[in-house]
Amino acid sequence: YQHRVKADTDWPKVEGFVKDLLDYDLSTEQSYKASYRAVLRKAKLVPSKAQLQAAYTTLVTRGDVQQNEHFERIFLKKSIRSNSGVVVITIVTAPGPFSCPNDCYYCPNEPGQPRSYLSTEPAVARANQNKFDPVLQFWDRATTLARQGHTVDKVEIIVLGGTWSFYPHEYQEQFCRDLFYAANIFNEAAIAKNRKLDVSSLEAHSMASLNSLYRSKLSLEEEQVRNEVSDCKIIGLTLETRPDYVNPTELRRLRTLGCTRVQIGVQHTDNQILKTINRGHTVEDSMKAVKLLKESCFKVDIHLMPDLPTSNPEKDREMFKFVLETPYLQADHWKIYPCEVTPFSTIEKWYSEGSYMPYTEKDPKLLVDLLVWTKARVHPWIRLNRVIRDIPEVS
Repeated sequence: YQHRVKADTDWPKVEGFVKDLLDYDLSTEQSYKASYRAVLRKAKLVPSKAQLQAAYTTLVTRGDVQQNEHFERIFLKKSIRSNSGVVVITIVTAPGPFSCPNDCYYCPNEPGQPRSYLSTEPAVARANQNKFDPVLQFWDRATTLARQGHTVDKVEIIVLGGTWSFYPHEYQEQFCRDLFYAANIFNEAAIAKNRKLDVSSLEAHSMASLNSLYRSKLSLEEEQVRNEVSDCKIIGLTLETRPDYVNPTELRRLRTLGCTRVQIGVQHTDNQILKTINRGHTVEDSMKAVKLLKESCFKVDIHLMPDLPTSNPEKDREMFKFVLETPYLQADHWKIYPCEVTPFSTIEKWYSEGSYMPYTEKDPKLLVDLLVWTKARVHPWIRLNRVIRDIPEVS
């Protein structure tokens, strides 16, 4: 008779299962499967991989067992997420009228969501589940990564949602303070190790009750100093703004918040196209912004959008060529976002009326050829963080 682990009373059995498993040869996938079946027959218990991973982490932390590289390799899910030694966690800011003052025509404006993001996007869905609280969002994602076998000790934070520079300064400071706080007490709270404090229980907690469980939050500067010696260090913080919001005063503020990389939406280099989509800035603004960011020692991630209204493959090819050849648009990272007709956007109305049709719909090969041509010419020092945005079909 075998049964699945359901109650806390089964947990010692899960830990015993792991101890027995570690006595076997786990050097290959084949030997692991044979060992697992042998322990399974003995234990009459069917724990999930996540439960075995959690029990192993607890045992190692308590010093009951030694680390086993073969076990960790077998149980590590999606290893690409931490191959560099750094895990990336995306946190989304709260919605509201302050999330962005502009009305770019391609940009979705879904009620109850930060401007330019849809509720069905993975990071945004997670933010909604956690009521857009940065601490709960951090713990939720970090817990998932830890359960998958990743070591959450060096974290890069990417903050998304609207235009960061337009949020009230008090909100910005509290938000960044909370990020460092969440990292600083992540291991102190033992969320990655304590099976009782899982994601469902996190969602049930209010911040008031969390503050009663763990130490109170300090100031932004104090949390940043503590993070220098924390077991879970934030080694990078990426914030997102517009080219026309980049100025010396804003950059000093970003540096104070702990920002190391800035994402800006260049979108296109044709000023007429930028005007058509109501972007509100020019390519000259983008060049000034990139120059100022680079001179201030920020990493720069620019967004480029082919297939915008009134554009065509020739104009988009000229855009990419211009960006590659112009000194003041030499960014460290690119995100290429071919324009998509999204719900809650102005171009959705244009599309339904028939006044706008992406050239990709007329002939998908046009976009494919453009992307192949562009990727073959991207400078080796530029990292392509994304090609095509992951927007679910149904919102």
